[in-house]
Amino acid sequence: MRVFLCSVIVFLAGSSFAAQEKTDSFDFVVKPYLQYSTQNQMTILWETTAPAKSQVQYYEAVIHSVSPEWMETPGQGTESEMNEIALTGLKPETNYFYRTISTTEDGQKLESELYSFKTAVKEDSAYAFAVFSDSQTNPEVWGKIAELAWRERPNFAVHAGDIVGTGGNKSQWVDHFLKPGHVFMSRIPIFAILGNHENDDANYYRYISNPKPEYYYSFQYGNAQFFLLDSCRDAAPGGEIYRWLDSALASSKSRWKFVVHHHPPYSSDENDYGDAYKEKSLLADRHVQSLISLYEKHNVDMVFFGHIHDYERTWPLRQNRINHQNGVIYIQTGGCGGDLENYAPTRSWFTQKVHRDHHFCLINIHDNHLEFQAIDRNWNLFDAFSLVK
Repeated sequence: MRVFLCSVIVFLAGSSFAAQEKTDSFDFVVKPYLQYSTQNQMTILWETTAPAKSQVQYYEAVIHSVSPEWMETPGQGTESEMNEIALTGLKPETNYFYRTISTTEDGQKLESELYSFKTAVKEDSAYAFAVFSDSQTNPEVWGKIAELAWRERPNFAVHAGDIVGTGGNKSQWVDHFLKPGHVFMSRIPIFAILGNHENDDANYYRYISNPKPEYYYSFQYGNAQFFLLDSCRDAAPGGEIYRWLDSALASSKSRWKFVVHHHPPYSSDENDYGDAYKEKSLLADRHVQSLISLYEKHNVDMVFFGHIHDYERTWPLRQNRINHQNGVIYIQTGGCGGDLENYAPTRSWFTQKVHRDHHFCLINIHDNHLEFQAIDRNWNLFDAFSLVK
């Protein structure tokens, strides 16, 4: 692997987020948003203020459409406040428009706005994805980050956990995450995984939809495969997470491999792993360091994580050394809302770039070329690099 590195500062623009208020007695608690997606499927979730029977109407985008050919799902057989419907049999790399319809037993009807999505691209196509983490209980910052990421029009996003501050608090899911993120999530799916603040609560499984068991899973997009796992669980060799990841990575045929979890295998945080102003720091969460051997064994390209609320990019690493040819790059990107943290007073041996501000990452890929950008909440591009495999 050849690595081309640069750190840049570019001013781009400002943004704002305006919250929407409910007006009707039968209304949305959460407006429609996208979840697990493939070349042939898109999953749509929404929640209403009263139980209702619901369905999705949708059509394929065509040029100069006067009267679109609407298709519709059969609808849910029973009334429910929380709705999850998967559209299947879709065409790869194709634009669709959709709306949701919910009807209560007494005939009240609630129809959403018209939204759009695009199914996963073909293996030889170019694509882009955003990386989020630690949105927590900061709807103003998360809403701004989501709006900035939406400007870039990525194909999808991954979220490395601590989606909310308290997993058992429903209002945080609704008011702190889903509503501020609506402009993004109504058109672009987010693949998320648990962090420690979710506490493995039922709300994660209510509002986030992924393949079972959902606390670990993998998905394919273009010529990349993504492996997401709950790093709050036992990650030791021989355990469920370790065995699954070893097997899943071994069977992957994708050109690019990315792992996403919450805790940092490498980190220069000032006090989470030892007070760096008074003592030696571990410079890592030892709980997940057992996974490093799997990343190196199976030639993972990048590992994305959060937990520490700032940005840090390592050099390419292998066997606890910098290795420009065969190293794994670790990206700490806990910048979507949690209170900002800081770094140790001295530079770590593995550090390539640090930045203390709320932010997100954007990755563009075509074939064997990868372009990476890190963008802060003021629309500054503060880090960038390229990879060629």
